[in-house]
Amino acid sequence: MEKRNKTEETSRAHQDELTAVIRAGARKLIAQALDAEVTELFSTFGDQHDANGCPRVVGNRYQPAREIRPCIGP
Repeated sequence: MEKRNKTEETSRAHQDELTAVIRAGARKLIAQALDAEVTELFSTFGDQHDANGCPRVVGNRYQPAREIRPCIGP
């Protein structure tokens, strides 16, 4: 059995807190980037319609949320 000292346990707790902060920040940045891309897409192609008069680009926010898995974790 591996023994750990108090300093290692405290360090591990701080790393876990840091990981949580990094993940929250990453989620916020990804959400902002996706919103910016969607806004740009609608501004570029929002006025285009197909032969039937239907818009070529439509927003669909009814799909289930997907989990993004970067290398740091979910």
